[in-house]
Amino acid sequence: MLRKMLLMLGALVVAIVLAVFICEINPDVTYTWYAGLWQGLFFIPNFILWVFRDGLFVAAHSTLGYKVCYALMALMSVASLASCFWAPRSVRIERQREATEKAEEQARIKRESEQENLPR
Repeated sequence: MLRKMLLMLGALVVAIVLAVFICEINPDVTYTWYAGLWQGLFFIPNFILWVFRDGLFVAAHSTLGYKVCYALMALMSVASLASCFWAPRSVRIERQREATEKAEEQARIKRESEQENLPR
């Protein structure tokens, strides 16, 4: 568990560094759809940077294509992060359900064998 948390923290630090160098938002530039893809991809690191320092979270001057691509990529970024936390839980629930079904089946077989061995 600790190893997984450290790995995720390291990935977040790398993503923040990449966000600073790759998709720093300049307030004087008008951005198009291509920049929306990149800046939306780094939505979470940009948000973290925006919380801790002065800067823009979304480009002030942009086209409609930028806004659409930014929204799509930001949604994908959040969904992929959320799947890291929810997918393992769903797998555990499925395994628990399978184990319960297996235990119920074994109990049913045991009851049937006991009933067959009863004198009549």
